Amino acid sequence: MAYNVIFTLTSAGLDSGPFNISGTTSSNVTVEIANNVSKSTLQAGYEVTISNDNITGGTVASTGVCTNTQSWVKPTGATPTPTPNSITTYGPGSGYGNLPAGACNDATINNRTLYSNCDAGSFGVGCIVYVDGAGNTPLTGYNYVFIGGLLSTWDINSSTGQITAYSSEQC
Repeated sequence: MAYNVIFTLTSAGLDSGPFNISGTTSSNVTVEIANNVSKSTLQAGYEVTISNDNITGGTVASTGVCTNTQSWVKPTGATPTPTPNSITTYGPGSGYGNLPAGACNDATINNRTLYSNCDAGSFGVGCIVYVDGAGNTPLTGYNYVFIGGLLSTWDINSSTGQITAYSSEQC
């Protein structure tokens, strides 16, 4: 189940931003939710769907000249929204590997098709990548995945197939 959180910046100095938003699970693991969110986007209200039910709160941190950090907590009474059961196809042109370059090379050489529980408009941290179109078999055993159609490389949990971050190294 997922829940939505709207982050709204109500006060900010001239040197604040951009901002990184992270979550912390009940077992004290930090999960990146969004990076490089502009000050104007946060001032307008930035809505994020949080797919990891174990996230109990986290931080919003300015990464510019001003480096203030503000904590946030999971809204009380947050009503989970059902995660859609639809599966989106990515490929051919997808690949995976244990290094970002390996995922890119695999996409070129093997021209794989992968699948996810997230569509192109919502693909990101928290999405699951599958090797089958039914969404029964998560992609495991690899640290990076290149998603064809989105032309981007992502860090992936090698045990669960869940996207953990937008990779710092792209093809």
